[in-house]
Amino acid sequence: MSQLMDIQEFKEKYLMEANRRFFHPLGLKLEVKPDHSLEIEDHREHGCGLKFGFDDKPEEIKEKFREMHAYVEEEFNKRKHKEIVV
Repeated sequence: MSQLMDIQEFKEKYLMEANRRFFHPLGLKLEVKPDHSLEIEDHREHGCGLKFGFDDKPEEIKEKFREMHAYVEEEFNKRKHKEIVV
């Protein structure tokens, strides 16, 4: 049985990593707007992917990314050999 995820939870736990792993390499950026609507920026016409740069980011942003990355890695590992057909 499936259920809907709260958009704020998605934004806080998965969005940055979803962008980094999937959308950015395709030249896309998924964003959750303040009203909780989704927006997809399209940069595909440039012929290359996007990169999430950290060099100029404050340490708190870097730490948040490390936490999100670790969380998603843990989630992948929990589900590595379990699949549900939808």
